[in-house]
Amino acid sequence: MFLFKNKKVVVDCFTSVEALAREYPIKKSSHHVPEWWKQLETTKHFPTNVGIDTPYGTMKSCSGFVHLFRNSWTVPLWSDFKVRTLSNGEFVYITPSNLSTQIHSQEAIARHAPDQFKNAFKNYIHLKFMSPWLITEKSGVNFAMVSADWTVIDAIPDFRIPVGFLNFKVPSAPNINLFAPRKEHLYEIDAGTPMVYLIPITERKVEFKTHAVSEAEYLRYTTRTVFYNNKFLSGVFKWD
Repeated sequence: MFLFKNKKVVVDCFTSVEALAREYPIKKSSHHVPEWWKQLETTKHFPTNVGIDTPYGTMKSCSGFVHLFRNSWTVPLWSDFKVRTLSNGEFVYITPSNLSTQIHSQEAIARHAPDQFKNAFKNYIHLKFMSPWLITEKSGVNFAMVSADWTVIDAIPDFRIPVGFLNFKVPSAPNINLFAPRKEHLYEIDAGTPMVYLIPITERKVEFKTHAVSEAEYLRYTTRTVFYNNKFLSGVFKWD
């Protein structure tokens, strides 16, 4: 019987903005544990009607919470964002001042045309925060991208970030799709706000590495894309 040690999954994250790599890198979610959780006691005491204190656990010992932060990586917002949504279904992006000049040389927020999703979600406005990160991982491990609700629910309670699967065998950006209510409102979101968790679907050890590279090198990675044809897509979208 031969035992083979599983090879570590190495995820490389590239950006051409050195300040972004330094200030708001993609890091293990344990670096983004909410402050309210850090301040929790492990147990609390609940007085019963017979005068006996009964200890009970807090979220400090919640295994679902702990394992999430131990086994995922957080993508924080790379810049301050100001977005004004309109009741007619449009939005206005207001350019902030910090890293945006460097980061948002291209489109900062995009959107999909409603007919791309059959005009569903009529009460919401679709937004797509275009990430300045480019991620690559050679073995083809899938990652679940889920909303960082433990922080986002306070920062932007109106927003909905739909879950999805990503694969970085072809270099791609972790763009963040959001739905905002169709109403007049100004949203202000601070840089560094945890937005999504990347959860690797593997039992192998995973390591994320951050690289600040030249603009030319970054552009070389962006050209390594695959355009999926109908034959490919018909094979992917077969339901069991």
